Amino acid sequence: NLKVFINAISTATDDFKTILLVETALMTLWSSFVMRMRGLVRDQTGSVLPLVAGGIIMLVASVGLATDAARGYMAKARLSQALDAAALAGGRAMYSPTRDDDIRMYFEANFPNDFLGATVDGPTIQITQNNEILTLDASATIRTTFMQLLGHQTLRVSAVTEVTRLTQL
Repeated sequence: NLKVFINAISTATDDFKTILLVETALMTLWSSFVMRMRGLVRDQTGSVLPLVAGGIIMLVASVGLATDAARGYMAKARLSQALDAAALAGGRAMYSPTRDDDIRMYFEANFPNDFLGATVDGPTIQITQNNEILTLDASATIRTTFMQLLGHQTLRVSAVTEVTRLTQL
């Protein structure tokens, strides 16, 4: 078999010889690369550093996301509380000419401007035609701190509340 192969090489054209030389060179480079990789895999010097670095990055990212999520939850809870207080005040003053102003006053007292740096939209006041159901909704946009690193500049939270006023006959 080897004699046949040597005869084939000697009778081959120059292009085929060039291809064989390139293939041989590539196989030599590949085997050299594989040998170096095996040595690198066996060498454990400094192998803890990349693991610790990756762990620290994941820990900081987790703490950051938890911080922004907690801020969002606090803003949503406070927004819901403010809407509930405003809706109850509006339900009490349902037939008063200052009802909408009272609603806004209670809302602003319970969700002050710039709470957690939030920008507030609302409250939006909707009342049914028979003055029995009062619906309030509002939303707030807060700037994130750590999620900015992931491309999320703001976090939007919203809340809706409804008060039903029943008149007794």
